[in-house]
Amino acid sequence: MTRLATSWLVYRLTGSALLLGIVGFSGQIPTFVFAPFAGVWVDRLDRRRVLVVTQFLAMLQSLALAALTLSRHINIQEIIWLSAFQGLINAFDMPARQAFLVQMVEDKQDLGNAIALNSSMVNLARLVGPSLAGAVIAVSGEGACFLIDGISYIAVIASLLAMRLQAGALKPAVLSMLGQLKEGWAYVSGFAPVRTILLLFAMVSLKSQAEEDLRAFENHIKALPDVRECHMLNGEIDFILKIVSKDLQSFQEFLTSKLTPAPNVASVKTSLTIRTAKNEPGVPLD
Repeated sequence: MTRLATSWLVYRLTGSALLLGIVGFSGQIPTFVFAPFAGVWVDRLDRRRVLVVTQFLAMLQSLALAALTLSRHINIQEIIWLSAFQGLINAFDMPARQAFLVQMVEDKQDLGNAIALNSSMVNLARLVGPSLAGAVIAVSGEGACFLIDGISYIAVIASLLAMRLQAGALKPAVLSMLGQLKEGWAYVSGFAPVRTILLLFAMVSLKSQAEEDLRAFENHIKALPDVRECHMLNGEIDFILKIVSKDLQSFQEFLTSKLTPAPNVASVKTSLTIRTAKNEPGVPLD
């Protein structure tokens, strides 16, 4: 809700596509820069406490947006700084959330189900959130979206504090933060199966969703041997592609020369898999 409301507010205040892009960039670049370091740092701390802090800070960010918007004192500089602040929060929240998911599940046989449930909830929020935000904006404006989002964090924080978890001792760090980063990168870049998985998915959004444009993109993808699977999605992403490539350079060349310049492509996002919880071919039908 907040992401859509922020974009709507920026364009309503400025009418500038450039400023809209700057706000989006300011919300993403802190996560891009700090997430690897935050991941190492989170491993050294109590993950639940980290999540309580990040959720509390995210609540303050949403309530600050709500207060400034409802009082009609909001300006583009404040939106940029608050978006950057949210991006910094996300840099620590995302690795803590993923690591805490494993800690919450006592029976590791249920871990696959927990990961699937978590992914379903995230995707459902991405589907329902913008629709709900659009309705709220139409009725009450962007400030109401920020206020609802801020209040919703109270339930999340209360749930985190109410959890009863098995006490687990934190493992002391043997290497420095830079050493752990080097160790992680050496592992994923030197182990062929992991390296291949890292270059696996691309999410594509199209400029037009007309049937003939969708068919044209699908026909273009069918002619690319690097793409092993192509699935149309319902949501903000139109297609997700499974791509096979021998190394990072080849994958980058494929993206820049064949996929991104394809007709009607608006944006391409790549996503890296850090762990495979289950990989079984076939469908278990009786």
